[in-house]
Amino acid sequence: MTWWARKLNTLHAAFAQQLAAVIDEAQRDPQLAGLVLISGKPDNFIAGADIGMIADCRSAQEAGSLAR
Repeated sequence: MTWWARKLNTLHAAFAQQLAAVIDEAQRDPQLAGLVLISGKPDNFIAGADIGMIADCRSAQEAGSLAR
């Protein structure tokens, strides 16, 4: 099952680039006091990082890069 079709909202590495772009844009706005992230999925919440990504790491360097 692909990461975007899962029932729980998990943070996935593929989402990191999109989120980084949003944060970069928000940081350029001096009027902005904060961000609120919401999901379009009903009755769910962000459960945290998708730990399945860790299992896909083949080296300590790859795991370290994922963590950063």
